[in-house]
Amino acid sequence: MPTLLAALLAAAHVATPVDGGVYEGIPDGGVLVIPRSGVVTVRVPGLDRWASSSESIQVYANASEVTLNAQGEAGTQLDLFFDGGAHTQARVFVRAPDLSSLGVDFLPVTHSPLLSARLMGDRAMVVRGPVGSVEDAVALEVMAEASPKLVVLGGMPASRVADAMSALNAELPSGVRAVWAGDRVVVRGHAAPGVLHAAEEKAETRFGILANAVKAGRVWIEDDSHTLPAFTLGVGSQKVISVAHLTRTAVSKPDVADVKVVNGQQVLVVGLNEGESILEVQREGGAPLRYRVEVNKGWDGVDMVCEICRVLPRYGPGPHIKMVGDKLFIGGPIDTIEQTSEVEAALRGYPNVFLIDHPTDQRLTEQAALVNRRLSELGVTSVRAVRTGAKLWIEGTPKDPSDTAIAQGLIEALFDPFARLMPDARPVPFH
Repeated sequence: MPTLLAALLAAAHVATPVDGGVYEGIPDGGVLVIPRSGVVTVRVPGLDRWASSSESIQVYANASEVTLNAQGEAGTQLDLFFDGGAHTQARVFVRAPDLSSLGVDFLPVTHSPLLSARLMGDRAMVVRGPVGSVEDAVALEVMAEASPKLVVLGGMPASRVADAMSALNAELPSGVRAVWAGDRVVVRGHAAPGVLHAAEEKAETRFGILANAVKAGRVWIEDDSHTLPAFTLGVGSQKVISVAHLTRTAVSKPDVADVKVVNGQQVLVVGLNEGESILEVQREGGAPLRYRVEVNKGWDGVDMVCEICRVLPRYGPGPHIKMVGDKLFIGGPIDTIEQTSEVEAALRGYPNVFLIDHPTDQRLTEQAALVNRRLSELGVTSVRAVRTGAKLWIEGTPKDPSDTAIAQGLIEALFDPFARLMPDARPVPFH
């Protein structure tokens, strides 16, 4: 068994089939690894209800069994509730043969159904998409640290981090509070040294690996207050979305993506041409669901340099990509943390990728203002950020040592990615 796979499963009971694709239950805290295609049945007599953390695995259930059908490469956390009040919580992962070259055979995530993994020739593999939880970000970072061939590019909604921070703060002593400061967690408050140290250790345990992923540029935190869930399709590929009480579907650009209703409770989305479309799904008695669908050319048979095209933002106001011979040039406005993180990854890892346009002076000014707004929101009023060219300085006399740590974290997460792309901060060859 591959090393990382063995480590992930060592502490959990792995369910084994008793009859082909049929399993005799899943123990509480257990793990089930199912094939990417095909149906798996789990016998669970007395089942009352169930819950799943992800749409990447379709779940059908009755009073005696659960049927699982993988729709993507990510897994799910499956909760089973029984008539007698018993509750079983298990993890279901999807076996992915493409990952075998990395020493694992599945993505160890349970809340990120839109993640996808693709080989890039024989030199690397990229995992790209929205990261649905802190736990999934930690799992991906562990994979990235274990395998130099793996490239992780994922955005995590800020609301997920905020929820995880709230859960952590509920466990901390009165008068002590942890805050997420851009690329780190900082503990604030006045308490005995031993109490503060224990709180800092708990915060580091929960968020330390996430902080590593953010600092490495593998995961970035996105403001999701005005964004839609999104997924990517290749031209000619398809995705199934399960929706209860489905009444109607529509797409904003039918020439980009086609949509069909299957069995009255599933939406089949098919990629037709490169572009972006909005999918709207109407439900009986509920608010409509809306998704952003991005369709691009497939991954197979494409040179490594061209693969960067697939992982960089390609539509809307973001950077545009152009191939010249065996070189790839990135041009156009760079306006978001997502764009800077992906451009940095491309420039850092691939010598044939070059940056034409750089973040504007106006963008640096706006990012400096954003740092100061976030400082205010976190209750830090004794210091502020002052910009000099492509450098942001901390000005003021901190009332608490944590003020400086918070300010530095915000600068490194919100300002420095843009500054590193400036000509005077990071010379980029162009010829």
